[in-house]
Amino acid sequence: MKLKMKEHFLPTDYEQLMTTSKPLSTSNFRTSIHVNGGDNTQPTSNVAHQNGNKGKNSMSNGDRKVDATPLCFKCGGHGHYAVVCPTKGLHFCVEEPESELESYPKEEETYNEDEVSEECDYYDGRLCTMIIDGGSSLNIASQELVEKLNLKIERHPNPFRVAWVNDTSIPVSFRCFVTFLFGKDFEESVWCEVLPIKVSHILLGRPWLFDRKVQHDGYENTYALIHNGRKKILRPMKEVPPIKKSDENAQPKKLLTMCQFENESKETKVIFALMAQKVEEFKEQDKEYPANARKILDDFSDLWPVELPNELPPMRDIQHAIDLIPGASLPNLPAYRMNPTEHAELKRQVDELLTKGFIRESLSPCGVPALLTPKKDGSWRMCVDSRAINKITIKYRFPIPRLDDMLDMMVGSVIFSKIDIRSGYHQIRIRPGDEWKTSFKTKDGLYEWLVMPFGLTNAPSTFMRIMTQVLKPFIGRFVVVYFDDILIYSRSCEDHEEHLKQVMRTLRAEKFYINLKKCTFMSPSVVFLGFVVSSKGVETDPEKIKAIVDWPVPTNIHEVRSFHGMATFYRRFIRNFNSIMAPITECMKPSLFIWTKAANKAFEEIKSKMVNPFSPRPEIEYVFYDQLVSTRQGGYQKFLVKWRGKPHSENTWITTTDFQKINPDLYELYQASNSSEPSSFKPGRIDGGKSFKVYSRKKGKT
Repeated sequence: MKLKMKEHFLPTDYEQLMTTSKPLSTSNFRTSIHVNGGDNTQPTSNVAHQNGNKGKNSMSNGDRKVDATPLCFKCGGHGHYAVVCPTKGLHFCVEEPESELESYPKEEETYNEDEVSEECDYYDGRLCTMIIDGGSSLNIASQELVEKLNLKIERHPNPFRVAWVNDTSIPVSFRCFVTFLFGKDFEESVWCEVLPIKVSHILLGRPWLFDRKVQHDGYENTYALIHNGRKKILRPMKEVPPIKKSDENAQPKKLLTMCQFENESKETKVIFALMAQKVEEFKEQDKEYPANARKILDDFSDLWPVELPNELPPMRDIQHAIDLIPGASLPNLPAYRMNPTEHAELKRQVDELLTKGFIRESLSPCGVPALLTPKKDGSWRMCVDSRAINKITIKYRFPIPRLDDMLDMMVGSVIFSKIDIRSGYHQIRIRPGDEWKTSFKTKDGLYEWLVMPFGLTNAPSTFMRIMTQVLKPFIGRFVVVYFDDILIYSRSCEDHEEHLKQVMRTLRAEKFYINLKKCTFMSPSVVFLGFVVSSKGVETDPEKIKAIVDWPVPTNIHEVRSFHGMATFYRRFIRNFNSIMAPITECMKPSLFIWTKAANKAFEEIKSKMVNPFSPRPEIEYVFYDQLVSTRQGGYQKFLVKWRGKPHSENTWITTTDFQKINPDLYELYQASNSSEPSSFKPGRIDGGKSFKVYSRKKGKT
């Protein structure tokens, strides 16, 4: 029976008028139901019925004849038009002739019924999952099923594209013939399109339902069909059948339900909770660690998680403060445009930071755009273009340690360890109240940082300041710190073990996490800031030698300056550096660029000396002889000092007055060595009171 709806809603002031000769029945429907809305209570019009013979009308309320004009096309009555029909809420049913369903047995026929699970089937003895979807226009076999079972596929005779609900589409180019079993003896074969679906291995859609003349019972949620003279009923799978294990002796996992756990906890006084956590395994090179180093690493294994915990770092004494210039205008820049791939990656990283709690949604009046920069491994790093906010931020000048000073502290050390802080900036909090100043934009919204991000103008100073405060008791004794790199040096293995433990305890107390992959423990040499530090001295990192060897010959003054700057960085390794570099220095003058033969010879000589440089560190604790020579070449002072027989030279482009202000002790020594009168210079003022000898070119002056 079909219920035809003439209107979707009834008026609020409707009344029902019923005329019936006997109780209503769906098998013999001959009674009119007239729903009349409104106050117009004119006589009920005749309603046409269909009783197996279409086109024949019957009359109610007697065989009274009614004028055929006008005719209402809403209620079928006479005497009015549809626009003024008082029966706007009319609902009536029409009986249709019964049709025989070939797929269902007739009343005189009887079939045996089998119930089969519809959501699992077997292919070649293997269990597969299957879904019957009456809304799908395709029969689909998953790409995973085809690959794992090595099914034979063929090109589709009529390739096409399938549209998904998210406005994307995918091409259908292959199909395969799949044979599977429902239960034990219900075998089916069907052509399926091959698509990369994840919901199940096989999806049977309308083509299979149509071919097998399947009937769906929506109330029971079952599918019925006739197979080999037997009626098969497919029911949803309640439980996944057990899969045969490869190991017959394997013991199943013993898991408790919530109720079982509560009962167990009442009977047992002590309960041990085991939490599974992915730990970082040692690499092959980590196996070279000595036993004492491994023991220390095991004791402090909580300091190197795979990722930073999903929580904010503790609020320490030092936070990153952002003080803006009074009266400055706040920046409000639009988000950068990105292609869909970059936008998806940026959204993923933002969602990850939200999950960790490092950022939050913001209502800040300012905002700068976020962007992606590529890493060496091909992945992407999210950065914030903070140049606009940096321009209006007050700069703080916390001192950054000098490299040569740090290297000189390691004199006499024979064993080293290097610790790298994992995502060090993200382990420092933003000062409460300054979070809105770190806001950044993406296409998806406005966010602000709760931890210190990269790119802020005072971030290096803040990080160096907090690391100096945390490790202050050890710096200068057995620790040097350069941002996120902590170098521990000792004169013996016993001392180094204790030094390493002290640093580890401090990091644990301050909740600083380290990156184990970038750490080195108890090694005779270590790479630190591009140098190899060992008991012998300081050497160049071998990884940087190739770039030096392949350096091309300069062709203009800018390339000369680039090479000169790189070579100057390694000048401490090269004896007579200034004399060798003099021809190249001449090419840097602001005149016509001429690359001479002497410059080319110096270029090759400098490169050869930088390949295997070595610089021993001076033992300041011991007494050694010094030689001070003063000459004038090109308007600058040249001083040559011998440290334990190793010459050290330096050119200073300063006047005598400036030199006297910068280093009065050395200037007094210079004056004493060149004066003909007796000098009152006290040697104890240099080198902490150590005695030494000073030689001058003038005879008799020592």
